[in-house]
Amino acid sequence: NSNGSQLLYFSFLGGTGGTEIDALALEGSSNIFVTGVTNSNGSDLYSSFPNFYDTACKFGGPNMPVLCPTTFVADFFPSQNIAGGLGPQGITYLGGIMSNGGPPMKGTGIALDPFDDVFITGQTSDTDLPLPAGVGVPISTNAIQSTLPCLNSCSSAYLIELSADGSSIYYSTYLGGTSGGAMDFATGIALDSSGGAYLSGSESSNIGFPTTSGPLAPAPGPHGFFAKI
Repeated sequence: NSNGSQLLYFSFLGGTGGTEIDALALEGSSNIFVTGVTNSNGSDLYSSFPNFYDTACKFGGPNMPVLCPTTFVADFFPSQNIAGGLGPQGITYLGGIMSNGGPPMKGTGIALDPFDDVFITGQTSDTDLPLPAGVGVPISTNAIQSTLPCLNSCSSAYLIELSADGSSIYYSTYLGGTSGGAMDFATGIALDSSGGAYLSGSESSNIGFPTTSGPLAPAPGPHGFFAKI
């Protein structure tokens, strides 16, 4: 509660594979949106959830491993009539089929715009882009970077806009440098009233990271970054 003396509700989220929640956002004073990374697949994550954009993890395709690492977005609503105080609204997976050997795709930041569209950012090494809706993470035709910019066991930041009902992706883009082995990733996101997305994160790619003129630290080297898209 407001003075810290009472736990109002609590819930676990996960299946037989490990699940990590890294960020949350509120839809007004009601629904709660969370994102992170999970190794649980399909209904194993939460059997009573209706599924939205992707009904199951796509990583590995026909050779999908038992533990299927990918990003997810889940939506809860508070309810005093449900044990634990939280009810499931929906869940969707977000991820590709192929990786370049870097870390699994994960969501580390989430925000909602005035229309309740959901913006997710984080880290990915998925390479199979663009793809049709429902298979992997589709890239917009006007994306800043339409393919994973780095090579060989590396990662890039990304940004995805998911529709308010969770059924479709409006746009997505990579944001990263071109160094092999680099670990670029976003850690936070905020939105302005016009839908502009502000990202923060870390880059170690040294070369090829998209910048505007006159960055505060233009010299190569590991840096934090912040950007507006």
